[in-house]
Amino acid sequence: ETWLNCNIPNSFLDFQGLYELVRCDRQITVGGGVCVAIKKSLRSCTVSIDATDLELVAVDIFGCNFKFRVVNVYRPPYYNETARSSALILCDELSRLSSVKWPCFTVGDFNCPNICWAKCSAPNDGIQDIVLRFINENNFMQLVNDPTRNSNILDLVQCNQPLLVCDLDVQCPIGNSDHCAVQFSIVHETDEPCVAPQNQ
Repeated sequence: ETWLNCNIPNSFLDFQGLYELVRCDRQITVGGGVCVAIKKSLRSCTVSIDATDLELVAVDIFGCNFKFRVVNVYRPPYYNETARSSALILCDELSRLSSVKWPCFTVGDFNCPNICWAKCSAPNDGIQDIVLRFINENNFMQLVNDPTRNSNILDLVQCNQPLLVCDLDVQCPIGNSDHCAVQFSIVHETDEPCVAPQNQ
């Protein structure tokens, strides 16, 4: 959750210009929003989002020998009828975004404190059970096992090829955030320089 808005330029986040920033700012109320920062040494492509009124961004990051899709999500901590409808739309969109042949990661604050990841169970509230069903039906594994806010696991790292993830660590919050930071590495083949085909 970034709390960014149109009055905060990218240069405020990246004053050295080292990253490509893909943002989805909340347009009306304060708070919310997500952002992905990609080193300019990597190649990337922003993936279009079909559903409106969702706080998420999706990018493909690739080299000659690897390609990943990263989807960053923020789901506000509401549990009313509007939130239930939004959860269905969110999970439908995540299913669409993850239906690619290359590995997909969905990360972010899903605000689902009552999912028991050890038992793979959730309350039937039309939100947390919907999120858990998305994860199971799309062959994702949720990899964060330690609390990220108070005693709750709110910030998730999900991957449909979990053996690619290593060194996942829940760390101290960054700045004045009330959530812990989650850091992990992705294993992939060493990239080789791309050689353009020669004209015959």
